[in-house]
Amino acid sequence: MKKSILFICPRSPIPANLGSKIAMASIIDIYLKMGHEVSLLILDDKDKKGSASAQLSARFQLKNIYYFSLPNKWWAIFKALLLNRSMVAERFSSKAAKYCLDTVVNQYDVLHAYSFYTGSYIGKYTSGKKTLVDLSALETLIWKNKYEQACGLKRFFYKNEYKKIMQREVGVVNKVSRAYTQSESEAEYLIAKNCDNVVYRPLYMDLTQFPFVNSAQEDYDNLLFLGDYKWMPNKEAIYYILNKIFPALKEYNQNLTLTILGRNAPADLINLASSIAGVKFIGEVPDTEPYFQKAGYVLAPVLTGGGVRLKILESLARGKIVITNEIGSEGIVDKSVLLIAETPDEINKKMLFLNENKAVREELKKSARKYVADVHSMEKNVSLFEDIVSA
Repeated sequence: MKKSILFICPRSPIPANLGSKIAMASIIDIYLKMGHEVSLLILDDKDKKGSASAQLSARFQLKNIYYFSLPNKWWAIFKALLLNRSMVAERFSSKAAKYCLDTVVNQYDVLHAYSFYTGSYIGKYTSGKKTLVDLSALETLIWKNKYEQACGLKRFFYKNEYKKIMQREVGVVNKVSRAYTQSESEAEYLIAKNCDNVVYRPLYMDLTQFPFVNSAQEDYDNLLFLGDYKWMPNKEAIYYILNKIFPALKEYNQNLTLTILGRNAPADLINLASSIAGVKFIGEVPDTEPYFQKAGYVLAPVLTGGGVRLKILESLARGKIVITNEIGSEGIVDKSVLLIAETPDEINKKMLFLNENKAVREELKKSARKYVADVHSMEKNVSLFEDIVSA
């Protein structure tokens, strides 16, 4: 039966070329492929005035699109302190969006929120609606790891924020019909918190959007890193790479280069990257494809949090060799498709082996693509979406 679905996004899912945008676009694609009617409520109106709005209409056949601006950062912090709430979560609280939802909610059969930040909008609609939240990553675990690694005043702040986020995240999950996690360990964590409506479901990738890279331009002395630097784990990872990993790797191979893509990079990150020989900071680009064509390896270490990193899935889908650590491999069922290493010395040895053994390297690339096709492709997992809209 055809359903009317309102999908609530923290930002526009277009262009679907990075991180959470890929996941959001994939969910919309699946709903449309199943024959349902989809509308979007977007909590960031910056794209409304740009080309992304036109791209959104061209990419998807949508019934309605509602745009709203987020509150001023400093007002959100003041309000959080005044009301003893999470500063991070309060940043996504929009009165205008809540009012709009109250006004239009009766038009929709299913309310589907992406991330627990937007999930807080739909918990109260328990009568006659199916309410769903996709947890892009458990923020509780990210902040737990942050406070455990910090010291002094930072530890105090992070611990306080962690407790507030945990209370809010668990609260959101318990109020919706169903919550989905990206990894089994995240589902187990929430179930242990007495959340009995949690289900692990693989992330989906539309493989037509991520062609296999088999290019003569591939340079195995070129490393690639990409991410949105507003998100704490990405910021931690790139500073770790620039301060620890890349300089050490450079000592083994003077020809090594690192290309950095992504938006919302702070000035000190750009300055740090510019000061290191062999590092090229590009920033946000409309199309990442040319950079995947040239890169030999994708760096994707993870220091905090859990779940599956979309950049890892995107890279594997393209047949790229991904270098990560044990934390970064979480949620990847077949870890043999990854290059898992904890130290620069381990990374260098594994890169050197692959550089000297082309047949093994090419087989690894094919296995990476096949893994995503077998486990994370849209075609394999459309049937798993049926329970979302079933009565």
